Formats: sequence, structure tokens, C-alpha cells
Amino acid sequence: QQDLADVPSVLGVQGGVCVKIALGQLTPGDVYDVEILTTSSIDILFFDQNGIQTYDLGQTYHNAFTPEVSTENTTEELSFHWQVPSSFSTKHWYLVVDNMAHDGDQGMGDQGGEDAQISLQFTKMNQAHWTPYHNVVALESDSYEVLLSGDDLRLDAGTAVVISAWELTGQADVYLQTRAMHDLYASGGIGQQYITGGALQGVSNSASLSWQVPFDMAGQELVLVADNTDTPVGGGDGSEDTRLTVRLELSPPLSPQIVDDSQANVAIGETITFNASSTPNLLGQVESLSWDFTANNGVTEVDATGWTAQTSWDTPGLKTIRLGVQSPDGRTAELLYNVTVFDQVDPVARISGDGQPVSNGWKVGVSQQITFNCDSSSDDHAIQSCSWNLDGSPHSTDNSISLSWDSIGTHLVELTVLDMSGNSHSVNTSVNIVDSTVPVLDSTSIQAIVLSGQAGDSISYSIAANDDYDGVTGLRYHWDLNPEHDSDNNGIPTDDPDFVGSSVKISFSKAGQHNVVVTVFDQSNNTDSYAFTVEVSAAPEPESSASSMMMGLVVLVALGALLVIGFNRLQINNAVQLLIGRGLSKAEALAHIANVKASTEVSLFSKSEDIAGLQYLPAQNEEQVDPKEAEMRAIYGDSSSVDPNAGFAPQQSFAPAYGQVQMGAGGQAAAAEAFAMLNDG
Repeated sequence: QQDLADVPSVLGVQGGVCVKIALGQLTPGDVYDVEILTTSSIDILFFDQNGIQTYDLGQTYHNAFTPEVSTENTTEELSFHWQVPSSFSTKHWYLVVDNMAHDGDQGMGDQGGEDAQISLQFTKMNQAHWTPYHNVVALESDSYEVLLSGDDLRLDAGTAVVISAWELTGQADVYLQTRAMHDLYASGGIGQQYITGGALQGVSNSASLSWQVPFDMAGQELVLVADNTDTPVGGGDGSEDTRLTVRLELSPPLSPQIVDDSQANVAIGETITFNASSTPNLLGQVESLSWDFTANNGVTEVDATGWTAQTSWDTPGLKTIRLGVQSPDGRTAELLYNVTVFDQVDPVARISGDGQPVSNGWKVGVSQQITFNCDSSSDDHAIQSCSWNLDGSPHSTDNSISLSWDSIGTHLVELTVLDMSGNSHSVNTSVNIVDSTVPVLDSTSIQAIVLSGQAGDSISYSIAANDDYDGVTGLRYHWDLNPEHDSDNNGIPTDDPDFVGSSVKISFSKAGQHNVVVTVFDQSNNTDSYAFTVEVSAAPEPESSASSMMMGLVVLVALGALLVIGFNRLQINNAVQLLIGRGLSKAEALAHIANVKASTEVSLFSKSEDIAGLQYLPAQNEEQVDPKEAEMRAIYGDSSSVDPNAGFAPQQSFAPAYGQVQMGAGGQAAAAEAFAMLNDG
């Protein structure tokens, strides 16, 4: 046994001897370039750390070595690329140069008849980043093997594909197919069975091809096949076993792409989002992305990273951004992308001045100067110019103007502001030219103001004032009778025009103290005012009013009494008729009514049924009573359902029945006469 590092450039192996070369602990997936040259027949066998034990123990080892790269009884030069097989962990590997009749060789291979000189090269290869397949393929006669397919071979348009093959033993073909082509090939169908430009047929020694994925195959599943059959036509005929090294190398495009949510147009200050997800990346060829939003300033900067990025600009114009991408193998590419930033927002015109601001404008005295400027105007970008109009006519294009007038009046000043993109905005203000003199109320007229009066009387007031600029005719007067309340909503509660003019007549409806403010205005609304209080006494009432009211009250009371007495008399008469209808004489009826009044609560407002006291009469023959009751009901209505006690005190249970009254005929006549006299009274 020897370590690989100790093997000389030419290794002598005598007949009947084997040399076990320790290749070391090899990483799965690594690819090694193997070159072996021998001067005589010899066996070249590869074992992992488990299979070598079978060989060492003299056991049958044909199932223990790696068949794709092991060759028995070779006399030729062996040249191939071997990929360390996949495993859960790294293993130790061994290369055995066998020049003997081994106990486990089953009589196959070299039996050690001659000495041999061996030249060995075992070198790890540095592969390109995208080498999805690189290994030795062993194919039996009339067979094929799919080397790569599925997502491993879904490629972006523009991906460069390089297929290389090296013959080890026999002749074989290598085909690049679409999925549809492969299904046709596997079924033995007739038609195109490999991509045009994607076939290596009859590989002898070595062969290679290059092909680029077209747009119509982008993202489609491709299939890489090693073929040892007689179809398709051409190449190897599949008559013998074969081995060959196949390598597939890819070079995916590095082509950054940008999509934005504003179609390359955005307003000042508006956020724009860039998305690079349309960049080809089926093989993960994009490792990092960087964004430079000011690429046209001549300095490369990284303003953002990742597949998406956002930015905004505060100035209009054509902006160039740079998207840079880098691949895992160190390649870089970039894309320059233009965005138009436009200013769609109007500026805001503002007028500033040094005069006295008032409601809806400014106030300045006659011949006094006032200065306006546009310095406080603003824009989302920049102000280009200011222009002024005075009373509808162009006046100036300076940033500031100075104005003055010789007479009072109102003038309109308009400012128009233009930004750098041609957007504009206008605003105007009024200037009131006023005199500085103040009107003064005449003290003599103030002293003549009447300060007392009587409610309801009309009181005459007169006031005068002087003004050096306006004169007497240019003045106006307001009399405010409620100075605590601002009825005209001008912010001054004491100048409301309840009465207008220098001379007015005012009538106060209520007695008491009344506050009054008189204000004089000139044409420029300069004012002077005077407040005073009027003592108002109550007006005397007419003397006959009290006695008239008393007389009216007496009349009303008398009328009411007459109405009540009349109602009661009518009800008594009706009660008498009811009792007569029950068989009583008039005298008996009157006596019965008197008895009812004496024993029950009967008022002046009681109805005839209550006064008659029918419930106290002795029962009569139905045949005698019914006709009389029917007659009374026809005249006075049916009162059987009326509660005789409704609204009054409850019926007294002690009222005696008519038959229980102990009274002789003389007594009854006297009672009836007395009751008649009472009714007359």
C-alpha cells in the first residue's frame, strides 16, 4: 500500500503483485481527472473504504469495486473524469493496480504474467460554477441513460450550453432533447428526437458542442441522454458495452431587467417602486442586486439593494438609474434605466406687504407708500418668476413693488407666480386708501343730548361732528341701542346701526336705564363715538281701568250664576216629570225630591235622574210602570246606563225609601209648598 503523494511518476508493478494506492478522504461531488498509462496488461480497480475490505480479505470483489471507472486486463491508455459518488459523509478511497491472480478475481482480468510500468495522474478538477453533470457513464449494449432532466434543465433564454464527451471504451451518443422529443425517443416513435445542434454521435476519443437556448424554449424542461442504441440514425450502433465521460456546462445570461409601477413617469416627491423580478434567474445566476438612483451624476453609488427598491426625486427632469447584478461566479452586469420626473403641482402665490392688514386686504393712508413682495410664494420645485397686475393692467415683473395713491379709494393688486415647469398660480388682494384724519363729535351737541324720558314717548336726538378731510357731508352716524350685542357681526358690538343719521327719534318701550352709543364714521371708516344712558320712567295707567275690570268681573259672575240656576231648575222639572210617570202626583213628586235632597248629596249640577231618586221608589206593577218609563225615555232619553253617582260622592246607604217616610197628608202638602217656594227663590 502507498499514499497517492508517494507514488512515483512511473510505478513498477511486478507480476504477481498488487499495489493499493490510498487516494485519501474524497468529498462527494468533487471531480477528478484520471490519466493512466501501462506498458502491459493490468487491472485498474477503484474501491471505497468498505469495498476495499472485500479485496483485502481475498473474497470475490467484482461487486465491491466501482464498475464505471474500473477496468480489468487493460493495455490501453485510460483517460476519464470521475465524480466522487454521493454519500452521507466523506469516505476514504483506494485505487488498486492489480498484476496478479487474486483469490477473488474469479479468473477474470490480468493474472500477473508480466511486469508492468504504470504512469498515474489523479488530479482534482476546478469546474465552472454551473456544471450540473460531469462523470463517467457506463452503458450496456442497446441501452440509454437519462443523465439530467427536470428543473435542473429549465433554462432562461440565452443560456449557453456546452456538452463535452470523452470515449473510454466503445462508442456512444449524447443527445439534448425537449421533453416531447424524449418521450418520442423513449417510445421508439418516428420524428425529431433531439434538438438541432444538440447531438454528439459516435463519440470516439472526444467531442464537444455549444448551443444557446432560444426564446421559444425558455423555461421548458430539457433532457440530457447518453445513448448506446442504433437509433436515432447515425452514431453508435449499440452493439457493445461502452463507457464515456460526459460533461454539461451552462452559462446563464446575466441580464438585469426593470419594471416600475409608474411606467417610467413620476411626479416630484412621488414614490416610485422598481422591481427586478423579471431578470432571468432560473439557475440562480443573480447573487446580488444594487441600485443607484443618481447614475447620471457620474458617480457610482449603492442607494438600495434587493429585488425591489423605492425612491423619489425633488426636482423634475430625466433621471437615470443603474441596476447592477452579480453572479456567484463573479460575473457582473448592469442596466441603465431612464425615468422622467415631471412637475404637475402648481406653485402657491403669496403676497406679503408692509402695510396694515385688514379684512380682505390692506389699509394705507393717502400718499403713504406700501410695498408688496412675492418672497413667501412656494413650489414643490422652484419659483421662476413673479408678475404683478394693478387694477387689471400689467405693472411689474420684479419680486417686489412699491405703491402709493393721492386719494382715497380701493385698488386691486394681483400676483401671478410661474414655476420652472411652466405651472402658474394667481392671487389678488385689495388695498384701501384711507385718510388719516379722524372725525370728532361736537361737544355742544353732546351736551344737548336728552338723558331722560317716559316709556312710549318719542325722544328727539341730534348730533354733529367735524372732519378735516371728509367734511360734514362725508360723515355717517350710527345709533346703537344695544351696545352689548354685535348685531351686524363686524366684531364691534357698539356701532350697530339701530338708527342712522345725525338726527333721529327714539322711543323706549320699557322703563329703566337704557344705554345708547352714537358713532360717527368718515369715508375711510375712521370713527369717534359717545356713550350715554337714558333714564326712562313708566307711563301712568288710566284711572277707570280698575273699576271697569271689577264691573266686568261682577257681570261674568252673575251670568255664571244664572246659567247654573237655570240648569238646576230644568233638571228639577225633568225629575218631577219622571216621578209623575212613576204614578206620583206633583205634590208627591215634590215631596219625594225634597226628601232625596235632605238625605243625599244633590248639587246644583246634578242631573234629573239623581234629583228624582228613582231608586228609592217602591216597586210597581210592570204593566203600570213600563208605559210611563217608555214615555219619559222618549222625551228625555234613556238614562238607565248612566251612573247616578258619576262625578259625585258615593251613594249613601242610609237614604230612606219613599215608603219609609212618616209624613201625613198635611205635612206632605206643607213640604211641597215649601219646596215650591224654595225653587222660586
